[in-house]
Amino acid sequence: YYQMAPESQPPEEKKKLVSFSHEQRLKILSLLSADTFEPVFSQASMIFSDLDTDCQVALIKAIERFGSKSHTDFLSGILKKDAPEVLAAAIDALGVINPEALHPYLPQLIRHSSEEVQLTALKIFALFDKPQAISLLDKMTTSIKPILRRQAIFCLGYIDFPSVKQIMLKAYKNESDSENIEQISAILRSNASAELFVQLYSDWKSCKASRAKDYE
Repeated sequence: YYQMAPESQPPEEKKKLVSFSHEQRLKILSLLSADTFEPVFSQASMIFSDLDTDCQVALIKAIERFGSKSHTDFLSGILKKDAPEVLAAAIDALGVINPEALHPYLPQLIRHSSEEVQLTALKIFALFDKPQAISLLDKMTTSIKPILRRQAIFCLGYIDFPSVKQIMLKAYKNESDSENIEQISAILRSNASAELFVQLYSDWKSCKASRAKDYE
């Protein structure tokens, strides 16, 4: 940016970010430094909604590297956007510059329709408050909506198995959706052990007849 518009030039001779091509904008935003970040951010933030997705992500990543708590409101506003890659980048950035401000949004973000957003939110949530993250996912496995249970199972699969084993076993025992059953089965198989076999055998003996084949 400053190579194209040196600091020695009068402000009116400096080229505005809005006048650059998409490729030039992306290069500028991707190559920001601590010195060039703030003046470029002040321009880019005003035309953020007009930027292409990759430029939006590049700006957010620059905030993660060079931003501060003063950029919290800007990032919080992005958490209401729909583009998964933009939303995931904003979660990461806010998790770095102001995790306390991100915390209230995490329970809802874990339920997002995008797996990328779910995992990004879970990663931050687990670092911030792992027990609460697991507790929320545990509650989601009892939802009447199969899609919410599926999202919970998906996220639980990315947490260390010992921390979620009992939740997985309980969910497997109570699950009725075939896709969810297969998803849990895959997680259990990948964490097979003698202790797990004993617990599954015990559950098999007491399960409904309609579920016997799943355990077998």
